[in-house]
Amino acid sequence: MDLLSQILTVILYVLIIILLVVLIILAIRLFKTLHRVDQVVDNVNNKMQKLDGVIDTIDSSMDMISSVGNKIASFLSSGIINTVINIFKNRKSKKGIDEEDE
Repeated sequence: MDLLSQILTVILYVLIIILLVVLIILAIRLFKTLHRVDQVVDNVNNKMQKLDGVIDTIDSSMDMISSVGNKIASFLSSGIINTVINIFKNRKSKKGIDEEDE
């Protein structure tokens, strides 16, 4: 019985040692995987920063184009409104002149 107890203790110690070795190997693989993931995340962050610069440039260009388009539309609409007002003023003044002639 004493011999069986010693054998079981030795077997238990061997299994614990094997379990520790397996856990150490898994931990090392986990660290390698985390390192690779960290590199991928850094790479993605670098690419996103480059794209942010391009997107900011496009955004400012589009704002400028929109501003120019708004100024052109404002100029055209004010010109059309002034033309229509002048036409009506001319008609009113012609009616006033025609009424005075009669």
